[in-house]
Amino acid sequence: MQTQQDDNVTQVLNLGPDISYSIRHVEEAWHHLIKSEDTKKLKEIAVCNFDFLLAAVQTVSISYLRCLIEHVRCYILDRDIELVYYTIRKSSDVLTRDPMQLGAQLISWLKSVSAHEGPQALLSVTVQSATAWCDGYTVPLLVPLTGWLPVPLPSQIRCITVPGPGPVRCIEVSPSKQHLILSPKVGDPQLWHIMSNSLVHTFKGRWPVSFVSICSHRCFNTQFKILVDLIVKIVTTT
Repeated sequence: MQTQQDDNVTQVLNLGPDISYSIRHVEEAWHHLIKSEDTKKLKEIAVCNFDFLLAAVQTVSISYLRCLIEHVRCYILDRDIELVYYTIRKSSDVLTRDPMQLGAQLISWLKSVSAHEGPQALLSVTVQSATAWCDGYTVPLLVPLTGWLPVPLPSQIRCITVPGPGPVRCIEVSPSKQHLILSPKVGDPQLWHIMSNSLVHTFKGRWPVSFVSICSHRCFNTQFKILVDLIVKIVTTT
């Protein structure tokens, strides 16, 4: 359902008896969820939520939805988000012509993934929601009953370019899988954010390094205004 008032357009999409999305919700909710640094809620409420995805496509456009998820990917490396992103990307031509094909496209690409993850997994819920919406859609719609398309993930998600004097000697991934600790043969170890390819912190006076170990912990670094999810134990050669 869409309503228009004077010069300001307010579009409201009714997805069920108790669910509705406005343009403001579509444009702002995901942004606030990113700022909250709660990836679980970001996926459940926005990026991997079928109702939200459908609202974004209908109230704005498929191009907007792609840009939205691409922006999220600048901050977060997550398999579920990558699967949804590449599904939308591969379906862009179809969805540009007919946004109502979103449910069918999600089922086509993600059915096989959800079948291996169990009914309680997030993408399984996404596929179930898409299936339920297609079942209740009043206009004739071609809906796949099985997933026959390959998993929409490329062999390489991100390539990081690290400037520095020579090759890397040690490399470790943080428990959250969002950061890398790199220790070059010459120079101090560095903490890099994977998806933004940005240097977060340099561990001064810690080289040469022979071993890097990471244990899970959450502490706030006030100097760099970031939430670091690891403590690094660096063993230097004597």
